[in-house]
Amino acid sequence: MQQKIELTQELLSLEYLNWVIESGNGRNADDLRFGQFVFNKYGVETDTSYNSESADKVYEDLRNQLGMPSEV
Repeated sequence: MQQKIELTQELLSLEYLNWVIESGNGRNADDLRFGQFVFNKYGVETDTSYNSESADKVYEDLRNQLGMPSEV
């Protein structure tokens, strides 16, 4: 099994920006939600992130989990 890359604050922000540019707030071309994508690539999730349809909500939940300050 391939080792997961550690999800950092910078990587999360980059992944989120790329996701929103390419897929908007919903699913991508492979029918994955943002939370599923993050889990598959980094092995990180919150209680609700895997099944959430909102990339914005998943991003905010993961930011909080990583201890990133909330955006104003």
